[in-house]
Amino acid sequence: MVHAARVIPLSLVLTLLGLGLAALGGCSGPSGGDLGARVPVGQKGLVRVEIARGLGTEVAVAAYFVRHRDVDGTTAATLAGEAPVAPFGCTAPVRPPAMDELLAILPDTARVEHLDAGEITVIFEGVAVSTTPTRLPALHPWVGGVEYDEQAVEVAEPMGAPSVGSAAVLEVTVTGAGGQHIGAFETSLALPPGQPTIGRDDETGALVVRWPAGGGAAGGAADETTVTIEGPTGPVCRTTNRTGLSIPDRLLPSMHPLVVVVERLHRAPLGAPGLPGGELEIVVRDTVMAASP
Repeated sequence: MVHAARVIPLSLVLTLLGLGLAALGGCSGPSGGDLGARVPVGQKGLVRVEIARGLGTEVAVAAYFVRHRDVDGTTAATLAGEAPVAPFGCTAPVRPPAMDELLAILPDTARVEHLDAGEITVIFEGVAVSTTPTRLPALHPWVGGVEYDEQAVEVAEPMGAPSVGSAAVLEVTVTGAGGQHIGAFETSLALPPGQPTIGRDDETGALVVRWPAGGGAAGGAADETTVTIEGPTGPVCRTTNRTGLSIPDRLLPSMHPLVVVVERLHRAPLGAPGLPGGELEIVVRDTVMAASP
């Protein structure tokens, strides 16, 4: 059954498909005082699908496709609304840069144009959620074009179907209808299997978080995992370990029980006409409670 979609806040960082940065070389043309100069140009896109599991299951999707000039791909992604990525290891929560400060350091020639790839649809467990492009109010003179609203639906577990936490292989299918700038595409990717478990080290009091390694009949392994301890002091731990990590007790907040969010990210190559290169990115987000030591 297809549920009606609803708009969700930008703070819900949705990721299932990341189309990577592709350098397009230089071009010449009038641009303020640099008439005829070679202007660095790049292109980047993201379709992020997130499967959030806790008391229920929610599927969310957001997307952007941008062409940027005289600005690096990371800054262009930030201007497009992409959340900052935590460094590897355990650190305090990463805060996004202030938009006015970011705009203040851009050169006058910097431009970020949001591109049209048509309707983007995600199908998971018989449920579809779509997002369509609408005209973006210009952030003069740097950013313009179209934007995709973030959308989410709840998934009702069908009778007789394997549960989300089972060992069965679960897949997400993502399609792009194609638009003015980016052509049509379709791809599928298996989710990282199973669910994480949480415990305490009896000797050190460290929080031990583990998850299935994946591969084979169990589905795809996560390429990287981010574990966030909710609360103002974090920490946020990012790792490429395929099986788990240990967070020292000294880094854990004093609040009990701890609310632990485990986000496993899975990537795969993706090609779309008009967007050289790229990748599909899926995030499975599990929220679990850790008891007091």
